Amino acid sequence: MSVVTQTGCGTSDKKFFLYEQLVNKRDSLLMHVDEVRNEIRGLDEKISAMDSNQQNSARKILVSAQKLKLTQFEHFFEARGLVEAEKNVLLSVEMPGKVLKIHVKEGQEVKKRQLLVTLDAASMLTTIKELETSLVLANDLFERQQNLWKQGIGAEIKYLETKNQKDALELKLITLKTEMEKSNLRSPEEGMVDQILTKEGEMAYPVMPVMRILNLEKVHLYADVPEKYIKQVKKGLNVKLMFPSLQEEKVSPISHAGSFINPDNRTFRIRIDMDNQQKTLKPNLLSIIKITDIVKDSAIVIHDRYILADANGKEFIFVVDSTINEITAKRRFIETGLRNQGEVEIIKGISASEMLITEGARMVTDGDRVMVVGEK
Repeated sequence: MSVVTQTGCGTSDKKFFLYEQLVNKRDSLLMHVDEVRNEIRGLDEKISAMDSNQQNSARKILVSAQKLKLTQFEHFFEARGLVEAEKNVLLSVEMPGKVLKIHVKEGQEVKKRQLLVTLDAASMLTTIKELETSLVLANDLFERQQNLWKQGIGAEIKYLETKNQKDALELKLITLKTEMEKSNLRSPEEGMVDQILTKEGEMAYPVMPVMRILNLEKVHLYADVPEKYIKQVKKGLNVKLMFPSLQEEKVSPISHAGSFINPDNRTFRIRIDMDNQQKTLKPNLLSIIKITDIVKDSAIVIHDRYILADANGKEFIFVVDSTINEITAKRRFIETGLRNQGEVEIIKGISASEMLITEGARMVTDGDRVMVVGEK
């Protein structure tokens, strides 16, 4: 009996120990569950807050805005002109003849009075030599007759005949030498040989150009300006010169404003003188001349791409309105003034320091909530 009793007690102790282990493990797990629940509750609150913010942001339209300010506004118009060299000379010979020698090449710099072309004048040279020989004889006869006349010997008529013959030969020789010089073509100005229009051995005539001489150190532009600008366009007014072929811009004053109005096209001519030491400006090069006719020292100016229009053609813009708790887009009808290459003067409808909606203006309507993400 005693053995059976001991065995029963040992089994009961083991069950109780296992029970306690299970209870302790459950309690431990319950403690972890509470911690996890609290952590999950916190995460839910954060997620809910973020969802709310995201929904609020989704209801706002993202835009960029620009702060308006008063600035100088210039209005200009364009005229077209062509470059002309101050000295652009087409040379012709003064007498007909065969081209014996061309002494220069195209592109060569030449001095004033430098010999350019020589014509064949062999027959004239022969005539000059004959005259010089005849003049020697005429001088000898005249001197002898003069000596006799001084001694009272001989008739006066004989003396006068020899004198007249000598004087006539001298005059004829001078004239012939002058004509002989015409067989030499010389440069009338310092410059550069731009074109040679003849060849050695060809005939040259006074009506036929044989060479072009250019001096590009000084050039000028001529342009025709509509008569309605006659009050604004004056001598001394600075203008902007654009040369599309050179991709260059220059600023230069008007050298002369004409007084004559062409009745055919109702324009007057202006002239602009320029130094061209680098010789980049060539004759007949096209220039676009920008001439300022109106200057306003204080104006609100915006780009035309920010201006919209309703079905009736009335122009408006959107500005940022922050007078209430939320930032919204406010439509403003405007009155525009002068326009100049995309820039528009605003006369009425907005004031300086307001925020003009630029990017996103076509996506909003009056009263829409907006979020400004870019500001100038």
